Amino acid sequence: IMVGLTSSKGAGRQDGWIVGLDAKGAPRWERVLGEKNRDVLRSIVAAPDGGFVIAGERRPAGSDKSVMWLLKIDDKGETVFEQMFPDNAASAGFDAVESRDRGFVIVGTILDRKGKDTDLRLFKINAKGKTLWRRRYGGKRAEAIARGFQETEDGGYVGAGETASRGKGGTDLWVFKLNARGVARWRKTYGGAKADGARAVRALGKDGYIVVGYTESKGAGDRDIWVLRLDAKGKVIWD
Repeated sequence: IMVGLTSSKGAGRQDGWIVGLDAKGAPRWERVLGEKNRDVLRSIVAAPDGGFVIAGERRPAGSDKSVMWLLKIDDKGETVFEQMFPDNAASAGFDAVESRDRGFVIVGTILDRKGKDTDLRLFKINAKGKTLWRRRYGGKRAEAIARGFQETEDGGYVGAGETASRGKGGTDLWVFKLNARGVARWRKTYGGAKADGARAVRALGKDGYIVVGYTESKGAGDRDIWVLRLDAKGKVIWD
């Protein structure tokens, strides 16, 4: 199953697009979701019950700003659960997970008060859609989120991305560990004077994390692939 957007069909300028493929890559079914404004689906992960959890952004009719958008579908693409997350500024969802308690966490970005840079934004809801907590992390400059946000063995969460608000310069690769309430246990940056950032993170049980991204601060060329192995507290084991 893949998700994205389409301008070729649907109700609006761009609509969320879900396509189910067979083993040879041929389309089996498709779903187009959205209204008259721009609607985008950005990530999809498998849920424990065989369904899928999807994150994106949607601009509701009559609104001048986008909101984070979460969907759960079954293996045929039928919507099981859907929720939007109105906020005090334009926001966009980039990743989502279904937690062990059958709730959901969606993570993305939100424009800062000046409408220029983005902060990290998270919502946790229960199975009925009630908001249990919301968190915002950022600084004076922009933050971005990478793929692979996930629940960890201790019931907390781990994510990665890049930050221009802290670190050694340019943008730095950023990894953050949250507890079950979304409160940061630690947030660490990695990089040098130039641009560095994460593209994906994976938890390795109790053995820490592996992060894949890019670096302009080291390596052989303008921009190189960067892989880091971290322990459970974010200390670099190797890169």
